[in-house]
Amino acid sequence: MQSTSLEAYRKILPKLAAKQETVYNAIAHASRCGFDLTDKELSRVLGWEINCVVPRRNELEKLGLIVACCKRKCGVTAEMAYAWKVKP
Repeated sequence: MQSTSLEAYRKILPKLAAKQETVYNAIAHASRCGFDLTDKELSRVLGWEINCVVPRRNELEKLGLIVACCKRKCGVTAEMAYAWKVKP
């Protein structure tokens, strides 16, 4: 993650609700490790139902903190799905 991204994150972090922060941190961790996550993969990582993950992920996308990086086969469903990463 670039220092400018980290700085932007630190500025907006206090404005994130707890579940938004948890979802962001999971995506950010995966991004730092060179991975991206689909909604179902994120759901599995967090141990949350998909209906708790998608709204928080949508909110983070609208805030400009994450982006869809590709459409690929999901590791959970084996179906094509968008994968998410921290916005560069």
